[in-house]
Amino acid sequence: MDITPPPEVEFGDKKRRRLSLFKHRVSTLGLEDLFRPIQKFYMHLIDPSMSASIDVYALMFFFDFITYLILIFNWWAFSDIGTNQNVTKYLEEDRIPSMFLAMLLVQFVLTLIDRAIYLRKFVLGKFIFQIVQVIAINTWMFFIIPKTTKKKFTDNLPVQMWYFFRSIYFGLSAVQIRCGYPTRILGNFLAKRYSIINLVLFKMFRTLPFLLELRALMDWMWTDSSLMLFHWVRLEDIYASVFSIKCNRKFSQDFPYKRGAKRSIIIKYGVGGLLLITLILIIWFPLLFMSLVYTASEKNPPIEATIEITIGAYQPLFKASTQQNLAQFSEKSYTSLLQEYHADPKARAIIKQYQHEDLVEVKLDGNSIQLWGASPPSRKELVNSLKDPLQDIHMRFEWFFIRRAIGGAQMATETSSGFNYLKLNTTIRNQLAQLLDKTNSEEDKKPVIIRNLFPKYIRVPSAGPSVAINELGDVSFGVDGKYAAVSVVLMSDPTDASSQVGSSSMEWWVLEEVKEVNSEGEFKSEPFLTIVTFNERVFPQSVSFLAGYGIIGLYLSLVLVIGKFVRMFVSGISYKIPFDELPNVDKVLKLCLDIYLCREVKEFSLEEDLFAKLMYIYRSPDMLIHFTKLKLD
Repeated sequence: MDITPPPEVEFGDKKRRRLSLFKHRVSTLGLEDLFRPIQKFYMHLIDPSMSASIDVYALMFFFDFITYLILIFNWWAFSDIGTNQNVTKYLEEDRIPSMFLAMLLVQFVLTLIDRAIYLRKFVLGKFIFQIVQVIAINTWMFFIIPKTTKKKFTDNLPVQMWYFFRSIYFGLSAVQIRCGYPTRILGNFLAKRYSIINLVLFKMFRTLPFLLELRALMDWMWTDSSLMLFHWVRLEDIYASVFSIKCNRKFSQDFPYKRGAKRSIIIKYGVGGLLLITLILIIWFPLLFMSLVYTASEKNPPIEATIEITIGAYQPLFKASTQQNLAQFSEKSYTSLLQEYHADPKARAIIKQYQHEDLVEVKLDGNSIQLWGASPPSRKELVNSLKDPLQDIHMRFEWFFIRRAIGGAQMATETSSGFNYLKLNTTIRNQLAQLLDKTNSEEDKKPVIIRNLFPKYIRVPSAGPSVAINELGDVSFGVDGKYAAVSVVLMSDPTDASSQVGSSSMEWWVLEEVKEVNSEGEFKSEPFLTIVTFNERVFPQSVSFLAGYGIIGLYLSLVLVIGKFVRMFVSGISYKIPFDELPNVDKVLKLCLDIYLCREVKEFSLEEDLFAKLMYIYRSPDMLIHFTKLKLD
């Protein structure tokens, strides 16, 4: 049975003509029995006598956007992770799960397709798109997600919320299909009324990054028009400007102000005072923020300290490490340290920047934790280098402080390190060479005193390398500098060498911190090395993303950027007077709407003519004044 309508039946509606062609193709393929129920349902669905065209795209987009937010902040509920994982954690780690990215891209593509169908007013395409979405999403919700997450749909709250709002979207889509798309889609839905609320929402819409550009590009692609892309963008910009002026003029009419009267104190102190306070807060925000946040900062002392001493590029001589001998300063110790520098205001000022719990005394054993196992050729080369006066030999004292990483994993740590280079003079080099010379007896191997080897006070910042505090020196000793002095000696244990023929004795280096040296070269020392660390506090994780910039960084990245943005509103506005101070924009606004209307009825020649007229008005100040002058009663 042929279901093709007779030629004398006239379908005035374009959708019915398309459906007629579709039925003809179905009948020729012999599939009419399969498609007859669908065709009958669709015919009843789009029957113009039972519906009136409406536009619910804005509501559809709103609920689609809500599902975006649910997916972004609860994406773990849709994947096989199964635990609450904050998306900000992945952003901080610069990694995005592939499943999360795929879900966002699919929903973004669905939004683009929906926008394209809306602009083309393609009801049949919307119907097919709706059927495909309902089948695919219900399969995903009730089969794929429960199998992936090992959770029932009724036990997964984020998935239920997403499905609830998506169902509202489907309901609105069904209403749109039933009633059909409106004949005319003119301008932005936020610009339907000329109120301050619409103006604020419209301004917010235009400030969102890339949203305005995406909308303009998609509208130009999927709307029949004779205008070029840049002409289209110019028209949209003119319409936005005219709409803003119209809203302001409407507000002035609703709330008139007596001519020649001074502005009230309420307006001056309400509007002006609020703006003044806002600008002051922006200017002082970095200083106030860092000061207030520091009161909520947390102490973060080192949990392990390590030092290492090397000469040139040879094998390290000495290495010591400790996790137990890390003593936090008491209030009494803190006061004693301040008293020790009572005559140095600069040093006292540095100490007072820290609280007593921020200072830690580190004591490291003077015996190296590892044997010195330099090979005989390397040892001989080191001795020759020390004896050669033409070579510059440096001793490197390096320190490492391990602290818990704030905001990271429970066992995560971070290391702050630093070093001090000391050029060895001829006397010390000869004494060290004598220590390393195996031909000398043990009695000839005397300890070598090395001055200014390591700093007694080290600042450990919240991030980055730790540095010596040169303003605080070793006041108890150090004739030619402020760093501490040590005595160095190479110890050996020949007992193990007797067990095997040809084996050498074990050797290790021993350091002692020198406290006092008399004129005869005798010294007093301690069998350990002492370092005091000044540990900067760390900020809570909730504000660390801002506090990490520091005061200078906040001023450069925040205050100056906002200042430049604010300056745009108060400078160069004189050039905008011809376009912003229009008394009556009704004629220009009507011209823009006429261009939209010509586009909808496909009068493209008239659309071009009206757009050329609009360009002529904006190019000619006289014409712009003529078209925007106030109506006289």
